[in-house]
Amino acid sequence: PLWLEERGGVLAKDFVQKFARYATIMADAFGDDVLYYITLNEPMSVIGSQYITGAWPHQSTGLRAVLRAYRHLSDAHVKAYTAIKAQHPHAYVGLSEIFTSYESTMRYSPVDRLMVQFLRYWSNKRLIIMTKGRYDFLGVQYYFHLRIGVFGKSRKQNVQTSDLGWELYAKGLYNVIMECAQYNVPLYITENGLADADDTKRSTFIKENLMYVERAIGDGADVRGYFHWSLMDNFEWDKGFWPRFGLIAIDFATLERKPRPSFWYYKDMIQKRQKESM
Repeated sequence: PLWLEERGGVLAKDFVQKFARYATIMADAFGDDVLYYITLNEPMSVIGSQYITGAWPHQSTGLRAVLRAYRHLSDAHVKAYTAIKAQHPHAYVGLSEIFTSYESTMRYSPVDRLMVQFLRYWSNKRLIIMTKGRYDFLGVQYYFHLRIGVFGKSRKQNVQTSDLGWELYAKGLYNVIMECAQYNVPLYITENGLADADDTKRSTFIKENLMYVERAIGDGADVRGYFHWSLMDNFEWDKGFWPRFGLIAIDFATLERKPRPSFWYYKDMIQKRQKESM
């Protein structure tokens, strides 16, 4: 809310307290109608885009702001988890995080490998570690794969990219799933998709990514579900309406909805798998 944003947003002194109160009110309002709660969605996107790059509206940048944002967001989740569990002990409470698949450009370079470990800790692990024991599941969100070279320089093969120029690398989803499997909680792929207005890549994207989800399950990962991003075209943060992520196309002038060919492909895939499991 604007009144909290004007007081510092995530960095406000009473942010954690206000967030816990909000969670309490929501849990009370939903009652037994909601079984699964996600307290935070992509806290690393907030930290990165607000307090590191400043791409999104923010109050301050710099190391002090970043560390404080880590602490406030992790504490907010823990407080919300406790508040929801107090009212609904049988509810499942977790958080969804965006995970990047990092690889070193030179496999046997100790410098590259050290940089990968550094980035993986601060991007993928730190907040999950800070909230350890206070999530019943993790939401895994995957869009980015980076090959890290000397001194952290990112290199992309860009064999296939989305309309946003993001590299399409399905094996990266497998990598982050197996990375998250170490936390020994159920995993849900809560976001995985691409901007593809012409819908020429989405069906193949879905097929390849689900293949790697199946491989991860076969290798021991406890993956309980997969949610493609997104059902419909949406407003994409600082990009606006032009990136088209939807299985269903939206005419934003008339609000007409039209399923893309990938919608029917995904539907048929689900139905075929359902018949095979019966």
